Formats: sequence, C-alpha cells, structure tokens
Amino acid sequence: MSSVRSIERARDKKAAQGATIRATLEELLIGQPALRMLTTRPLPARDAFKLSKIAKAVERELKSCDETRLKLCQQYGELNKETNKYEFPDNSQREALDKEYSELIQTEVEIPGERLKVGIIPEPISAGDLMPLHWLIED
Repeated sequence: MSSVRSIERARDKKAAQGATIRATLEELLIGQPALRMLTTRPLPARDAFKLSKIAKAVERELKSCDETRLKLCQQYGELNKETNKYEFPDNSQREALDKEYSELIQTEVEIPGERLKVGIIPEPISAGDLMPLHWLIED
C-alpha cells in the first residue's frame, strides 16, 4: 500500500508541475483586491508560497493589460497635461477605445500554478470575499 501511495503522490506532483489556472483578464481585475486580501491571511507555508507565486503572476498579467490600455488611450485620446488624464474629443474615439478594451479584458490567460482547495482558506472569510476568486478556488 505504501508504494501505491507514493506512486499516487509522484503522479500528483508531476501533474501539479505543469498545472495552470485559466482566467480572463477581467476575472483577474475583479479578483485582484480579494487575492491581495487572501495573501495577507495566515496559511500553511506551502500554500502561502503557492499563493504568492500566483499573486505575482496575476500582477504581471495585469501590468501588461494596463500597458495595453494606456497604449489604447494614447491611440484614441489626447493627454491633458494639466489633469494628467486622457480626453476624447470625439465620442466615436471613446467608443472605439471602450470596444477594444472590452475585447482585451475578455482575453483568457494562463497563470502557472494549481487552484487552491477551499479547505486551506482560513476563517473567518465570507463567501462574498471569495466570489471574485472563483477562478482560483476549487471545492
């Protein structure tokens, strides 16, 4: 029986090494505050390490998304140097930006790592706090 368990553990470990979490950029954007909150909670070291790596990967994806959003703003708008905000003199330019950005955030990305089991999450934490992380947490 011991050899069967070690074979199963080895298989699980190998599967975990290539594991990825799929989510849209929009899901990452919505889930980012909850993910940050979860990273501050006490977790077993192994789970805290996994969560830290996932959080860093999410940050990288969202940084790239924001850089692309900025390029879209530059393409369709004009920077008001006094307010440091983009203005869109023509409503059609704003609509074009909104359309492209909406398409961008629907992009599915892969985050290296495994989804977290709900049982590792420390209490007290509400279901409402976890809802934005549906892409990260499994039953």
